Amino acid sequence: MLCSVVVSSFNKAAFVGVAVESALAQTYPNMEIIVVDDGSSDESVSVLESFGDRIRLLAKPNGGQASAMNEGFRLSRGEIVLFLDCDDTLDPDVVQRVVDAWTPETAKVHFRLRKIREDGSVIEGKFIPPYKEFTTEDVGPVFRRFGLYPAPPTTGNAFARRVLEQIMPLSESIYRAWPDTPLVGAAPMFGTVYGLAGVGGSFRESAVNYSIGTIAKVESKLVCELAYLDFMRSQFGDKLPKDFALRWPMHLKDRLMIARFSNAATRESPIRLAASYVLSVVQWPEYFLKRKIALVGWGVAMAVLPARVLKAIPKIAGPNVRL
Repeated sequence: MLCSVVVSSFNKAAFVGVAVESALAQTYPNMEIIVVDDGSSDESVSVLESFGDRIRLLAKPNGGQASAMNEGFRLSRGEIVLFLDCDDTLDPDVVQRVVDAWTPETAKVHFRLRKIREDGSVIEGKFIPPYKEFTTEDVGPVFRRFGLYPAPPTTGNAFARRVLEQIMPLSESIYRAWPDTPLVGAAPMFGTVYGLAGVGGSFRESAVNYSIGTIAKVESKLVCELAYLDFMRSQFGDKLPKDFALRWPMHLKDRLMIARFSNAATRESPIRLAASYVLSVVQWPEYFLKRKIALVGWGVAMAVLPARVLKAIPKIAGPNVRL
């Protein structure tokens, strides 16, 4: 099978060359590497041009990450497609491992990512997602119960082309960030989804897309999540449970933060959201007990403490959100 790695590049000249090298270094022989530079204003294009004909490069005006991924997928030909963020890397054998695990029914194979610092050094014991080892069994039951399932961000996923053809192109106005939400979320509707044992790549912690900002960042993320849920209900409504996504911890967390900290005129009940969130955390299969206790405590605090008290607690809305 031909495998495509699509690299989305934007203003990461210091890292994009390392990302591309990791794609070129794959031990699997039948590969194509496509790089879409999304209007970088730094030296990214010069770095990418140095690879010559080893990659297929498209430099285009800035349109957001979904725009870059749409263009990269349009240019690709692989039966399996991986989207590699320009500051992450792939382990040399991961595509071969994906192919070895592939079956005709596979919709997606995913793998954990180790966290690395800006200089590339490994942060010992830190992975993304920070859960237990991925199960090698199909995630379908977890997906149907919670509305999503434990999964890595963009770099840690290998998609069947036939699946992407049903979901893409992505809305470029909605998914300027978090474009992996509908791709990861909808995949189980098209076949089996399961994880590789161990780690398959590296996630550079300095470049988290859920970047430091205000509660408006959370509101933008929630727009992506709600668009994903609307897509799922419109396409698969009769195949989804009535409470679909009402047990998805990360989604409920975002809604709870907005209910407590947003200035929006219409807000949901924090107490009801907190109750749903706490229940979802307790039931979520991949959290360690220590993490469950911490998240339950956070949910209770968000329900009962005054907003002025919450705002005085450092990092109460997460390390990347300033209140």
